[in-house]
Amino acid sequence: GPGDGDGVFTATPSRGTLGPEEYTHVRIVYTPRNTGTFSAESFAAATAGGNRVALAVRGSAVGPQVKLSTSAFNFGNVPVGQSPSRVLYMRNDSDVPAVFDWQLDAGDEFCVRPLSGVVPPRSTAHATVTFRSTAPANFWTRATCLVKDSEPVALDLIATGYTEGARPPPLA
Repeated sequence: GPGDGDGVFTATPSRGTLGPEEYTHVRIVYTPRNTGTFSAESFAAATAGGNRVALAVRGSAVGPQVKLSTSAFNFGNVPVGQSPSRVLYMRNDSDVPAVFDWQLDAGDEFCVRPLSGVVPPRSTAHATVTFRSTAPANFWTRATCLVKDSEPVALDLIATGYTEGARPPPLA
C-alpha cells in the first residue's frame, strides 16, 4: 500500500495482484522538496491471506557542491591602465545543476564574468576574473559566489596598482 510519510517517496505500481509463485518489481522514487532534508517512509505489501511485508526507505537531499580552482588570485603589481585577467574554474561535483551568482563589493577594479550562470552536473565551467588598475593603490576584495541550495564559496582578490611616480608597498 502507499507509504505513510510526507509524500516524497512514490512506489510504482502502488497496487496489483500476484498469483502463486509470481513476482514483480516495485520502483521506489525519492523526490525531495528541499535540500538539507532527511525523509523516511514505510511501505507495506499485504496479501488477501493476511501476510504482510514491510519496507522502510530513507533519503537525504543534498544540494550542489561547487569547488573553485583556487581560493585567491593575487594579481601582483599592475601598471595603472592595464587590465590583466585570470581564469577561474568552477567544478560541480554533484548530480544536480549548480546555479551561481557572484557578489562583489561596489567598485570596478575587479570583475567576474559571467556574473551568473549554471554549472551542469558533474561538470566544470570557467569564469574570467579581471583587475582594472585605476589608481596607484592596494586593492583587496572578497568575491562571494552564491550557489542555490548550497553554501557560498569565496574568492579573495588582491592587486596593487602603480605608476612610475607612485608605487605603494605591495600587499603581502
